[in-house]
Amino acid sequence: MVTPTAEIYGALEQAFRHFNTDLFGGQLPAALITLQRKGARTLGYFSPKRFKGRESERTTDEIAMNPQHFLRPLPETLSTLVHEMCHLWQDHFDRTSRSGYHNKSWAVKMVEIGLQPTVSGEPGGKQTGQKMMHFVIGGGKFEKSCRRLLESRFDLVWAEALNEAADPEGNAPEEDEDKGRVRWICPRCKQKAWAKPTATIGCWSCRNAFVRG
Repeated sequence: MVTPTAEIYGALEQAFRHFNTDLFGGQLPAALITLQRKGARTLGYFSPKRFKGRESERTTDEIAMNPQHFLRPLPETLSTLVHEMCHLWQDHFDRTSRSGYHNKSWAVKMVEIGLQPTVSGEPGGKQTGQKMMHFVIGGGKFEKSCRRLLESRFDLVWAEALNEAADPEGNAPEEDEDKGRVRWICPRCKQKAWAKPTATIGCWSCRNAFVRG
């Protein structure tokens, strides 16, 4: 029987190999793909030489994916993987940026493979900066490559279940009375946040305004 671990990590490895061949000419070195929850808004991140052989001097890079966002449409989740693969490409073939920074050469590579970097999440946003989002370029290389992958019946299978401070009956509290906060939710991906009743907040992943939930 195929285990959940084999299903999710096998799928991520399959996607990495597919996009490495299709978008990077197979030149990217292997990386250790992990599931991490580094902040609710973090979709993924790249960390160079994050792992070392336990009894050797070998090292490998990390590409981390946040399973809290796996309920998004598959192309959006897979575009996050490719976003981080661009950082992997830059670390090995274009060492012109400080750690964690999205510079011009990274942005050029992103556009080349079919992802448009934008600090605002919208067309016309600045393409470089410390924190950067992106959207899929219609008709671009990523969109076509992703379509081919999905046509092979690819699926990530697993996504993180909603994790709430629920009571024994499974009902989440409507308000945090001690702090005067209420629960907000993205109507698309169902990500949740706690904030004041008068707050105006939104989902960076889906670019939707949160609603009370």
